[in-house]
Amino acid sequence: MKTFIEQELLAAAKEVSATSENTITMKQLFEYRKNERKKRRQDIYRNVSSYRQEVNNILNGKEPQD
Repeated sequence: MKTFIEQELLAAAKEVSATSENTITMKQLFEYRKNERKKRRQDIYRNVSSYRQEVNNILNGKEPQD
């Protein structure tokens, strides 16, 4: 006869193994974070580029675009 704690641990282990198909691996998490950093970096570059263009337009006497 198993103790209550052993039964609970066994039930928890079965539950974890049943749901493990829906969990992500560390590699997937790493890839997700890497892609998110890449997107943020691209957004920053895009913003800097548009600000640089706007500054150049102002310096060259063109009207700023909204």
